[in-house]
Amino acid sequence: MLFVSGSTRGSKPQQRVERKGSYPLNDQRLTLKTLYSFLKICQYELFYSKLYVDTPYFVARMNAEVPRHFCGGCVNYLIEKKQTKGGEARIFMLPDWSTFDLKKAVEEVRTLTQELRTLVDAVVNERPTFRRLVEDYEAVEDRIAQIEGPLDNLYSSMRTPAVEEAYREVTKLLRCSYAEIWSDQRFFRAHRSFRHTELYRKLGKEEKSAFGIQFESFKQYGVLLTPKGKARLRKLEAEIEELEQRFRKNLGLSLNNKVELVTDESRLSGIPKSTKAMMREAAKLAGGEGWAIFAKDAMRVPILEFADDRSLREAVYKAFATAASDIGAGSAALDNRHVAERLLLLRHHVARRLGKKSHAEFIAEDLMGESPRRAVRFLDSMRRKICQSAREELRRLKRFSKVELGYALEAWDVEYAKNRFLKKQFGFTGVDLEPYLTFRRVLRTLFALAEKMYGVKIRERPDVKGWLPHVRFFEVYEHSGELLGGFYLDPYARVGEVVKSEGLWTQSVLTRLKLGRKEIRLPLVIIHLNMANSGEGDEQCLSHKDVIGLFHEFGHMLQEVLIKSEYLATSPMNIEWDVIEIPSVLMENWAWDIETLVEMTRGKKGKPAPFKLLLAMHRQRTVVDSYGRWSLLEYLERSLIDLTLHSKTPGVGFVQRVVRRIQAEVGVLPVYEHDRFPNNFPCIFGDGYDASFYSYLWSWRFAAAIRQEHLKTGQSVNPMVSRRFRTEFMEESRIRDAKENLTTFFRRKLPSAKALLEQSRLL
Repeated sequence: MLFVSGSTRGSKPQQRVERKGSYPLNDQRLTLKTLYSFLKICQYELFYSKLYVDTPYFVARMNAEVPRHFCGGCVNYLIEKKQTKGGEARIFMLPDWSTFDLKKAVEEVRTLTQELRTLVDAVVNERPTFRRLVEDYEAVEDRIAQIEGPLDNLYSSMRTPAVEEAYREVTKLLRCSYAEIWSDQRFFRAHRSFRHTELYRKLGKEEKSAFGIQFESFKQYGVLLTPKGKARLRKLEAEIEELEQRFRKNLGLSLNNKVELVTDESRLSGIPKSTKAMMREAAKLAGGEGWAIFAKDAMRVPILEFADDRSLREAVYKAFATAASDIGAGSAALDNRHVAERLLLLRHHVARRLGKKSHAEFIAEDLMGESPRRAVRFLDSMRRKICQSAREELRRLKRFSKVELGYALEAWDVEYAKNRFLKKQFGFTGVDLEPYLTFRRVLRTLFALAEKMYGVKIRERPDVKGWLPHVRFFEVYEHSGELLGGFYLDPYARVGEVVKSEGLWTQSVLTRLKLGRKEIRLPLVIIHLNMANSGEGDEQCLSHKDVIGLFHEFGHMLQEVLIKSEYLATSPMNIEWDVIEIPSVLMENWAWDIETLVEMTRGKKGKPAPFKLLLAMHRQRTVVDSYGRWSLLEYLERSLIDLTLHSKTPGVGFVQRVVRRIQAEVGVLPVYEHDRFPNNFPCIFGDGYDASFYSYLWSWRFAAAIRQEHLKTGQSVNPMVSRRFRTEFMEESRIRDAKENLTTFFRRKLPSAKALLEQSRLL
């Protein structure tokens, strides 16, 4: 989430105008005509930001140039307005993170939820129209989003007890409000009757899609249930929400327990210096000397891959494998086993009450896969090839470990031995590439790649501040110079009491939205990584896995920014979940591409890394994708576990029985006997991938086929293919359904898993 420089290109110097204070009238008269003109200019601010009429302020604003600063209650927004060549206005809203008031946020959301109820009460007594049912409803929803977006970010990246409390209050208010609104039969009848009117038939394609998505909400909230059934459903949903939050909190608290304090630096042999710097900082914050080790991603992953000290790898692996469990660090109250079992049971009950056999079937209704059975068939079509390849590679790794390393392979040895094996087989590994992968070079290459593929230019804006000093901001421009949106980049993990969620993710602060007939509010996105911070800024060296992660999340950001949706209902947050990973998985291909690696490693004198090194990295991909972290095998195993857990009636001990059975069927890696997976796997217990974790492989198959479309032309990047993908899929996501978008792009029957298997050299 990075942005670029302060003033609008080619414009006059801009004056920032604050709302506070009074302004001289200069003898101007506030006539009805001038007031009407001003309202047309500032429609988005009046309608979406609760701007109160203050005559001196209005007159002053009529003569002011953008950017403008709006004090919107719990958070201030800098509002910039730019005109396109076609005469349309592009509105950019940038939050001032330092002004966010948690208490005011809760109160504003409380007021806005009441506004939603008041709106519904009014609409049900009127003749239903698209404007009242969708546009006016989304107007209030967007004002909520202006609070909820920044709060969600603080909860996931700057979590403190105060932030957590505000987040819990806001989610509770929204849950109760939505449950009341979307189970209201009067509101349902208004929507249903509108569908049979001539006004509905005259709607455009996106308007019909937005209305249809909104109409589906009634089914999800059980609008046709009896009052008693609705009350029971609300109670179940409330407990589910509380359990999902508890699952994440338990894992975070468990991983915040120190694994070990190392005082002998020789034990850290092989560990990257950025990781050691993070360990040193963690020790200082804890008031100790040496290097404090935790089982968080930013420390655990490099330790397991590079630490020469086997006992250190073992300690970190076991700490994560038993995190949030009965034998893990922390109290027994952090055990996620009972939380997971209760969650599965409640989700099953909700699905049954809504007329579905299972939670997996309920979720599949809104996915391209359409049913859990079809998803399982897709996974089964690749199972034999993936498992066979992984077994063959693992046999070689076990033999290498015994002969070269002198010990039998254990679960905590896999990634380390794999790196050593790749070094022997190919002569180089990602460790040899890392000195060439400075942050500056990686970003430069990534932005150039985006320009070549999608015709967008990315520029940094140092004047836009984030929630922490290291957070950077970038603007995304069309090649013609039209602003499309912006993103923040928060690349580093946290140490100390402030908690940042594990993993990598992209989240939306504000989505693209039509504010008036010729006004569009631009999207604002955040890319979160969890790298260790060496303190070297742009000169910090990244691991190749860090590069892959950055490319992946950058693909998500492009999807958010390039979509042409004009309604909240058709925004990227409502894209079919099993295709949402296509743009991100597609971008990963170029993190392995030789031409991209050449540019990424090119130094100040224009000389890239040795070609032998780049070729070795390119050839290693099949082994890397075969087994281990982020591999085909890992995604296959976890997808089957997820679908099985959410397809059957759960009971006591159900989770562990399913995990053991699936691991016995498809797992080939050594397993730690006290491993408590999935207690440490929030993806399916609170992060939104429940019954849909197979989305990664489902998207990977389409991404592999799209990559083949490039290679068929004899080019690593064919701009024509990329622009077609942008036009047919990224811009149209949720305006049309995913199947229609992909069929239009491929111009033929949708590809099977063959392209993915060929890419991984399994065919």
